[in-house]
Amino acid sequence: MGLETVEAMAKHNELAAAEHEGVAPTAGAFVWPVLPGRSEAWRRFVQEMLGARRCEYEASCQRLGITRELAWLMQLGQGEVAVLYIEARELDRVMHDLAVSDLPFDRWYTQQVRELLGVDLRELSTRAPGELLFAWQGGKTCQLEK
Repeated sequence: MGLETVEAMAKHNELAAAEHEGVAPTAGAFVWPVLPGRSEAWRRFVQEMLGARRCEYEASCQRLGITRELAWLMQLGQGEVAVLYIEARELDRVMHDLAVSDLPFDRWYTQQVRELLGVDLRELSTRAPGELLFAWQGGKTCQLEK
């Protein structure tokens, strides 16, 4: 059994447990351009967050109800973008709670996002969420004719 299969099974079990408890996790993806010349600083920010500040990061995620977070740095024709995928018990509250937090790690995190991506999480937390246009979850629902 490959690592991807194990991760998929763990994810399925996590979602099933959350739904059983009456708290279905929500997910969101965010794509922001990295400010010009700030890509290496973005990489260092992520390294510091997962290195020296890992315990603070994990405590923040737990307090905010974040159950999973993934981040990519992608090169596009017009520059680089940061792609963040977050799953949380109440995703609509995560950005707000993070933006208004006075805790040192949360202030550091929001400052880094502002300096490296030009995103003010306080402003973002007041916007309506994007419109979900498509969602698909595993399982075979149709047969192709041969």
